[in-house]
Amino acid sequence: MMRWKNVLLLVAIFLCGLVAGVGIGNLYGGNAYNAQLEQKVTDLQNRYQNVNDNYMTLVREYNKLFSLKSSTADTSTAAVTAPVAPKPTTAPAQAPAASPTVAKPASTAIVPATSAATKPTVAATAPAASGKPKPDFKAEAIGGTGPLEGAPPLLVKFSDLSSGTITSWKWEFGDGETSTDKNPEHTYRDCPGDKKLCTVKLTVCGPDGCTTATKPDYLWVSESCTGC
Repeated sequence: MMRWKNVLLLVAIFLCGLVAGVGIGNLYGGNAYNAQLEQKVTDLQNRYQNVNDNYMTLVREYNKLFSLKSSTADTSTAAVTAPVAPKPTTAPAQAPAASPTVAKPASTAIVPATSAATKPTVAATAPAASGKPKPDFKAEAIGGTGPLEGAPPLLVKFSDLSSGTITSWKWEFGDGETSTDKNPEHTYRDCPGDKKLCTVKLTVCGPDGCTTATKPDYLWVSESCTGC
C-alpha cells in the first residue's frame, strides 16, 4: 500500500513540474513576442519622423526658391520696360532741326515744327492701358526664423509687384484674414492644417477686369520653426 502511495506522489510531482514548465515557457514566449512588437512600433515611429522631417525641409527649400524666382522675375521685367518710354518723345523732337538747314522760306520752316510737336502727343497717348493687370507679390517675415517662416505671432510684410493699370487690391492671407491695402502688413497667429502652411492670394482689378495670383503653402507659421 505504501508503494502505491509513493508512486502516486511521484506522478503528482511530475505532473506539477510539467505544468509549471509549460507555464514558464508560455510566459517567456509572450514576453519575447511583446518585445518584438515594441521594437517594430519604435522602428515605424522613427521612419515616420524621418519622413516628416524630410517633408518640412522640402517645404522650406521650395518657399525659398519660389521667393528667389519672384524677385528675379521682378528685376528682369523692370530692366525690359524701363528704356521703352523715352523713344516716342525724343525721336520726333530732333526732326525739325534738320529741315531749317535747307534753303526754304522761314514760313515753311515753321510748319514742320508745329506738326512735329503734335506727333509725340499722339504716340504717347496711343498705347493706353489695355488688358487685365498681371498680379504678382512677395513677402518678408519680420523677425522670423527664415524669410518666409517663423513662430507665431509672426509679422509679415507684403509688397505688390503687379503690372498694368490697377484700381484695387484684395489680399487673402490664408488664415481667414484679408486686406485691401496695396502693401499691407499682417500678423499671423495660426494657419489651417497640421503643417501650419499658409496659402496667399492677391487679386488686382483694373478697367478691363480682375486677375488673381495664388501662391500655395507660401508661408510656414509654426512653433516648430524655432531654431530652424
